[in-house]
This record gives sequence, structure tokens and C-alpha cells, in this order.
Amino acid sequence: MTKLRVEFFLFNAFLFAGLCAQISGLLVRGLRKEIANGMQANQPGVVVRTTSKMISTFQPLISNALKKQIPQMSFGDIVQPFLHGHVNISSMKLKRFKAQDRFDCRLEEEPVPRIRVTLAGLDADIASNLSVSSRLIQLHSPLDLWAKNLSVDLAMMLDNDNPNATLKLSVPECKASIGFTDFRIHNAGKYGPFIPLFRKQIINHINGGISSLICSQVKTLVDKQLNAYFNTLPVQYPLMNINSTSDDLGSALGALFSFPGMKMDQAQREKVLSNLMLNMSLITKPNIKSSYIDTFHSGAVCWKTGGVSALQAKPMNLSSYNSERMLNIFISDYVLNSLLFLMFRDNLVYLGFDPNKVDGFKDLLKVPCDAEFCLGAVVPEFKTKYPKHQAWLTYQPNNAPGVLIDSNGVHLLTDGILTLYATSKRKMYRLLVVLVDLSVDISLRMKNGQIFGEAVIEDLDTQVLKHKMAFDESRFSILTGFTKLILQQSLNDLLRRGFKLPNLGGFQLHNPNLRTVQNGLLIETDMQMGEEMLQKMTGHILSAKH
Repeated sequence: MTKLRVEFFLFNAFLFAGLCAQISGLLVRGLRKEIANGMQANQPGVVVRTTSKMISTFQPLISNALKKQIPQMSFGDIVQPFLHGHVNISSMKLKRFKAQDRFDCRLEEEPVPRIRVTLAGLDADIASNLSVSSRLIQLHSPLDLWAKNLSVDLAMMLDNDNPNATLKLSVPECKASIGFTDFRIHNAGKYGPFIPLFRKQIINHINGGISSLICSQVKTLVDKQLNAYFNTLPVQYPLMNINSTSDDLGSALGALFSFPGMKMDQAQREKVLSNLMLNMSLITKPNIKSSYIDTFHSGAVCWKTGGVSALQAKPMNLSSYNSERMLNIFISDYVLNSLLFLMFRDNLVYLGFDPNKVDGFKDLLKVPCDAEFCLGAVVPEFKTKYPKHQAWLTYQPNNAPGVLIDSNGVHLLTDGILTLYATSKRKMYRLLVVLVDLSVDISLRMKNGQIFGEAVIEDLDTQVLKHKMAFDESRFSILTGFTKLILQQSLNDLLRRGFKLPNLGGFQLHNPNLRTVQNGLLIETDMQMGEEMLQKMTGHILSAKH
């Protein structure tokens, strides 16, 4: 009985394992095993590391922007309890303002990861209205306030739970202090002789009110305005902007969709390219260290209409990379593989063409052919057996093309079926079926903000699966060698066109450097942010009414 139970258990275990394997296979059907190995759930496709150098470099720009924008801020009212009633200071306007002597922004890991911001040395002369309502005093008068050496110290924390998966800031800690405060009541009336008796108490109330107001304003700016600004930022960025310049369609990506045999005309190609997007939504909470902030993005290539990639990213070991540049952008091979898988899934890598007309290959693939080394020489009976037919070649990938990336470069893998047909208006004959397995090593470099590459075909394996007529194996072997050379040249022509990185939010890369690392690309760069963009950002945040 026990033996039967064990056998029954093992049978069900194997059945369940087989079912899981089938389900898993269905989810990633068409994905090569080499590409799938190491994929894990909840891994980012793109990691953006903002270093302390970038923060310190942009501090003067942000400080200058604050100096211009703070005087334009609107203020709320100060309401404080006073003598069994309350004091209300309203309609506050800056008459004179001295900007901060010090603006400091730094990253802290302890006691909790956060961004520490300090402003110190601000002075302000404020005109306002005073209203005192209590059992002892009923007073309404214009009021002048002088506050000197104001300082604000706040801690901000980063999260990713904004509605559209962009950054979200919160202010769990804010402290404001005032070095010196004084005031003048214009129309104290009968209460004038008593004001000196309460001056210290009034100043304490004013200090408390201004400090509370400052922190309240800061939290409002962050919670509502800065996070609202983050929400205006897109999470999908076009891989190509075909409306900007004609160079985009001439780039490597544009050339990829112009590869011989792709069944797209110019209008269809432009439509496809304009709808390809890079998903930069945040997938987990940012990580703050003392020298950098890491933000973790999806990195999936998708259509503008949305959708979820069936692929997953592989983990990248980021802890070992230290850079003195402002920004490090880690791009997982998931980004490229999700693009290639999308093309495979939507049947965009299926090729069909007349071998006598395809640019770059027509001398080699000509059928029929009287030359010594061409496809027609491999199937010499085509001319006699199918004199009124035209040759037609198709290439159907068995799996999605994929890339593996390590410190030695990018390795492209693809396999598929190449088929030669004899076609007429009435009939199509399948004459030759060849299994093709291609392996390409690609080295990458950056120049003028574009990525360029050089390809070397490491292996081009061919296996004849079927032939319906006389077949010259020796010539086919030589033809394969020539094809390898010409295909390598075509790939290099494509890679020499370069690829422009998507414009991510108006920042400009300055002297970027590209290198390959395990499972991804690393772009190390400094950044430039134009004055117009900075004014737009700070203006949106600080000019809003509160």
C-alpha cells in the first residue's frame, strides 16, 4: 500500500512539473534558452544612479533658482492662540528679501535613507495685517515684521507610489528657526502703552507662527506641487522621434526596420517606429546611499498602446561600480531583448524577398544564375525544371533573436528557417529548406551622444533539411562563407548609422562613456541642464498658489 502511494505521489509530482514546464513554455514561447537563463521577476531593466557629484554640481543652479522664485511665493495666514483668543496675521507680502547664504543638499543613510536639505541666512521684511481677538484686546492694524537669519532644515524621503509610477517625495521632518524677530504695529491705539509688556510673548508667537508656516509651506510644495510636477513627467519615451529630423529614420533602429525583405513600406515603417516606446515607470522604491540614489525602472520596450512584456530582466550587480561621473545609467539586456521579442511576437522579423532584387545580396543569391558561386549554382536544375517561375526566398525565425551582454561585449543569437521557392501566378513549389543558426559578437562605443557598433560573425551554421532537386553541397558550403562576409558587412553598415538615446526629460548627456558589464550596458556621463528647463521646473513648483 505504501509503495502504491509513493508511486502515485511521484506520478502526480512529475505530472505537475510537466504542466508547470508547459505553462512556463507558453509564457515565453519563442525565447531561446540562453536568453531565458537567469531571468528573475521584479528586476529592473534600467537603473539610473544619480551621484552626489550631480547633486553638488546642480546645487548652485537650484539655489539661484530659489533666490529668484521665493520672493514670488504667496503666503498663508498665521493664526496663534493669545490671551483666551487668537492672533491672526494675514495678507503677508515681502517688502524686502535677502536670499539664503547657504543652500545644502546631501544624502543620508542613517537613521533612515533620506535627502537632507538646508537653507540658512534668509532675511525678510514683511508687510501684513494684524487682527487680535480676545477677551482683553480687540485690535486691527497694519503690521510690519522683520525676520532675520531664517533657516530651514528638512528631510525628504523617496517613494514610487505616485499614480503613474513616477517618483514621490514626502517630508517626514522639518525644522525652521529664526535668529531675530521684531515687529511694529501701526495703529495700536489705546493698547500702545501695553505692547512692550507683551513684546516677548508676541515675538514668541510670531516665531512659532512663521516657523510653522514655513514648514507647512514646504510640505505643501513637496506634497502637492513637486509631486504634481513628477506626475507631469511621462513614463513612456519614444525610441525614435521621426518628426524631429530625417536622421532618425537613418539611424540603426530605422535601418533595422528597413532590412531587406521586411514587408513594410515607408509609411508603415514610420508608423511602427513612432509607436515604439521605452517604459521608464518605477517598479520599486528608490535606494538612497550616502553617495548616490538609485531609481529602478521597468525598461520594457512596448507599443504606445501599452502591454506587458512576457520577458523578465536579469539581476545586475551594481554594488561594485563606483564612478566619479554625475550619472550612471545601467541598461539591462532586457531592454534589447524585449524589443527583439516584440518584433518576433508581432511577426516583424519574417523576411520574404526576390533574391534577384535584394540590395547587397542579389549577386550572391541570384536564381537562376550562370556564375560559379551563387544560390542558382547550388540548385542548377532551377533553370531547366522551372523555366517560367520566379525564385522567392523567405526567412522565418524559430525563436526571437536575443542578446547576451558581458564585459566582452554584446552577443547576438538568432536561428530560423531559410526556404527557397519557385513561384508562378498559379503555384508555389518549395525547393530548398535550410536551418540557419547565427552568432554575432558586437562591440559598442559612444560618440557625440550616439551609440555605434562593430560586428563580427562568430558562427554561421547551416543545415539542409530538404531539397527537391539536385543540390551541390560543396558550392553551398562556399556560398555560406560568402554570405557570412556580406552579412557581416551589412550588419556593420547598419551599426555605423548609430542610435540616438531617447531624450529623457530635457537633460543633456555631456561626454558620455559606454561600456558593457555583466547582463547590461553602463553609460557613465555628466549632465547639462538648461536654464530654461530649470526655470520651468522651479517655476511650476514655487509659483503655484497655496
